Amino acid sequence: MLVKFLSTWFAPSETVVVDKIRKVSGQRFRKGVHEVPDELKGFLPSTAKVVKEKEEPVKETVESTDLKDYDGERKAADEFVAKAEKAEEAAKSLKEQRQERMAKAREVYRKQKEAVAEKVQES
Repeated sequence: MLVKFLSTWFAPSETVVVDKIRKVSGQRFRKGVHEVPDELKGFLPSTAKVVKEKEEPVKETVESTDLKDYDGERKAADEFVAKAEKAEEAAKSLKEQRQERMAKAREVYRKQKEAVAEKVQES
């Protein structure tokens, strides 16, 4: 809730251990409008004025829906899954093609290396 304080007010709060010696409990609200937890309403000074109470959340009623309303969403989800599977297959085939090209390149390199080694041995 929003509260307008006419003077500084020191509110109670949980104890916080700062270090081995110091323990701090309390919270200072300076002069002006501040957001204050609802639990402190009973502790407010007489000079403080509540500007705005917290509003209760409005519960919305959910209308019953038919499964027909979800047919479009289900169809879109099925299309997405189909496209994802197609993309995975394409990625797999590209990976296989890349592996085949690398194997072929290694074979060509090996043959060239052997040819160079033979020329070196002949001379």
